[in-house]
Amino acid sequence: MQHPLDNPIWSALTTDHMSFAVGEAGWKRYPAPVAPFAAVPDEAANRLAPRSLASRDSICFVGALPTFDDAWVVEHRFDLLQMVLPREQRASGGSLIACRELTQLDVAPMVDLTDRVFPGYFRPRTYLMGRYLGIFAESKLVAMAGERMTLEGWCEISAVCTDPGYTGRGYAQALVRLLVDAMFERGVTPFLHVSPENMRARALYRMLGFVERATLPFIRVHSA
Repeated sequence: MQHPLDNPIWSALTTDHMSFAVGEAGWKRYPAPVAPFAAVPDEAANRLAPRSLASRDSICFVGALPTFDDAWVVEHRFDLLQMVLPREQRASGGSLIACRELTQLDVAPMVDLTDRVFPGYFRPRTYLMGRYLGIFAESKLVAMAGERMTLEGWCEISAVCTDPGYTGRGYAQALVRLLVDAMFERGVTPFLHVSPENMRARALYRMLGFVERATLPFIRVHSA
């Protein structure tokens, strides 16, 4: 039996995020304004992607991937490093950096900030997926991090980004610490995905206690 994190999008959309799921028996996805993620069940991996899933909007799969015929355009294909934070590995220490929970009123600056780091992944309703925290300087959102996919016993850290003019101040570390502490209080284990080439982010997560769990295939497509 596969681990639920081997097919995290499907696992989320069939458990804690079931209320977001749209689709059919052979596929599910988040609504486009929420997130660009879709999934097929493990037993459907390597089968032809169903035409009913086709969309001009970009769709991303992680872990269990279907195959794509000439009805699709592949935008990106690479591997993602999945990391988890075992409770016993969690780094101790808090933070005195002031932050606050982000709300619907902060959607525009959240999308603007994340688009400078990973454009297209944070959408106008992504904030509904979980709890997002932000740090402000003179009323400007300069750093944020939050919760994205949740499934039974697990919660994903995502949207960890800092305005280039405010890096090196420990903002990302402080926000991730607050989020993982809250996750452990709820009895869930944090996980995240990062590019294997992003050595700076990997070093930060290792410092916080995250360990590498798996390398998962990723693909981003849209219909031709």
